Amino acid sequence: MQNNKENKNRKLENYLVYGMVFGLFGGSILSTIGMMIGNSFIQIAGIGVGFSLGMTIGALLYYFKNGNS
Repeated sequence: MQNNKENKNRKLENYLVYGMVFGLFGGSILSTIGMMIGNSFIQIAGIGVGFSLGMTIGALLYYFKNGNS
């Protein structure tokens, strides 16, 4: 049986939150680039795309780390 410390670090919520944070960071960089080139679609869609990709990558990391055990 796993002890509480190992079980605490492997929650899906932690992976999703880290994915969202890094996705929003990447999305803000993409939106900044869109602002520099003057494309409003990239400005608006950058945050949403980063957010959704971050959540997807976080869920995939959780699945691959915990799916086999």
